[in-house]
Amino acid sequence: MSDRVCSFLKTDTDEAKLPTGTVKSPSPPSSAAANVVIVPQQLTSSLHCDSPTFTVAHMVFLHHAESHMADFMALKGNVRPMINTAIEHAFTAPYLLNELLALSALHLSTQGGAEARLFNHQATELQTRSLELFSKAKGDISDSTYMPTFIFASLLGIHVLHETLKTEYGTLADFVKSFVSYCRLHRGVRAVTGQYWSEILQSDLKPLLYIATLSKQTESQSPGIETDQLREFLTGMATSSAATEACLGALTGVQWVLDMAKQEPTRYDVGVHAVMAWPLYVTDGYIEALHQHQPEALVVLAFYAATLHRYRQYWAFGSSGSSVVHLVASSIGSFWQDILSWPLQVLIES
Repeated sequence: MSDRVCSFLKTDTDEAKLPTGTVKSPSPPSSAAANVVIVPQQLTSSLHCDSPTFTVAHMVFLHHAESHMADFMALKGNVRPMINTAIEHAFTAPYLLNELLALSALHLSTQGGAEARLFNHQATELQTRSLELFSKAKGDISDSTYMPTFIFASLLGIHVLHETLKTEYGTLADFVKSFVSYCRLHRGVRAVTGQYWSEILQSDLKPLLYIATLSKQTESQSPGIETDQLREFLTGMATSSAATEACLGALTGVQWVLDMAKQEPTRYDVGVHAVMAWPLYVTDGYIEALHQHQPEALVVLAFYAATLHRYRQYWAFGSSGSSVVHLVASSIGSFWQDILSWPLQVLIES
């Protein structure tokens, strides 16, 4: 796997900032060979094979993505436009292709086999490179690069969430530290494309963004009751504060996750993506309250962990939900124990 092949994609970070041409819409799988790779004119003279960027192993990861991306991203629909976008923008937004390969390698590493450790190492290297490239390009997000940036944020979110959840934590404090870091990273990268959301919803990715459509349906329906007990408890606290209000908002987000899953109860992908959307749903105030180990924030985290547990068959979540619920239950004071009845019941029922 270590034999290098001539690089067909040069990812010099200075060149990554050069202006681009018009983006061509991704072609369907049958005409993938006709896709246009956007190459700035200034780059063509620098293409050579002296400093290879990609290896044979990376080609294996690309093939795995082409074959299994819908599965490891829990998406129902044609994901080929995402891969096409990564290839077409390999020069103008190289961080996307690197992260696509990184997530593919990470998924391969979870499938067992003698090369699992190698694949995991490759995933880390590719992710590090993608973040370095993005860090140098994020100030230049434009009409021609917002789409690869949006896809990059989605891939990176799954990657870092898995890395956060798979670790065994000895204390709740250790988990909270890692989870807060994940939230801040994912939210920061995603925020870069916030102004382009309406355009993204009308793009070739629209068929994959069904969570946005289902979310609108929940707005006209009465919310579920799973979080009512905690909501009443927090609302009735004599020492209500800004942190409490932020936690109430985050709890509304947990109920939203549960209600979203009810829209399509037979579709595992809807529940998975609702769960992954929660860290983007909550406010900075909640993230800070969690960082400060405010007890109400920790209890809300346990409710969120119960939703992770419900979708533990998704490879990026695994058994993390039950671990977090138990960490909170064993760390929080007796004042809060009765309020944890719902997340603990979720563990018992399953």
